[in-house]
Amino acid sequence: MDYSHWIQKTFPRANQIPEQCIDEYIIEAKSNSKLLREFTKVFTFFVIVIPITLYLNYLTQGSRLNFIVLLLGFTTFGVGSFTALYFEQKVIKKYLKKILKQKHNISENDL
Repeated sequence: MDYSHWIQKTFPRANQIPEQCIDEYIIEAKSNSKLLREFTKVFTFFVIVIPITLYLNYLTQGSRLNFIVLLLGFTTFGVGSFTALYFEQKVIKKYLKKILKQKHNISENDL
């Protein structure tokens, strides 16, 4: 995701901040939220991918629906990955809002 474009669109006053500073803030937000982002990836894998895969294996035990199980397994993995990506972006956006408010006193209400 292009976070610098998101910042400029969400916080119009941030256009006064140099692009280099915004890039530093994005790197800072990513590094500060790395542990939480990894936790969400693991959590979504355990909550979405593993239970659905085990359930599919239980349902199709001994049947000849191997292609369908494989297809549903990949679909489940995709849903889990997109869910993890969604929460990862939410966490980074939250950190960016926090950084902009602390360092430049900019909030979303400043339009």
